[in-house]
Amino acid sequence: AAAGSGHVVIGMQDALEIAREAREAVQAKLQGEPIQLPANSIEFERAWKRVKGTPEKAQELLSSIPPSKLPSYFKSDIEDDVLAAIITCIETSYLPSRPEDASLLLSGLLALPRFSISIKLMGKKDKEALSRVLTSLEGG
Repeated sequence: AAAGSGHVVIGMQDALEIAREAREAVQAKLQGEPIQLPANSIEFERAWKRVKGTPEKAQELLSSIPPSKLPSYFKSDIEDDVLAAIITCIETSYLPSRPEDASLLLSGLLALPRFSISIKLMGKKDKEALSRVLTSLEGG
């Protein structure tokens, strides 16, 4: 960097360490921050992006919305990455300890207006996760 330019050049290891510390700081802040009920899909997706890396907070956010209200939250569409992350959360956080809630949540997702289209656009990994959730809920 040119002298006096205000830019600092750091190595990859330093950059990774800074990113790790920032992630840990955000997660520590989230641990003490109560989840507020989002008013709409935009607020939900904004909150989801903040908590998706913290399984307990992601589950808390999903639990804050009655599954029957999901279609009204996502009247027109749900982002593919958000849907995929919710399905992963159902598989990893709900199925092991709260299968009834997993079933209710999945029922709420199935009622979304464009759910069938979203499934068709999912990647193979996400479709496999959905398949595992469905198989588990069917008792298989």
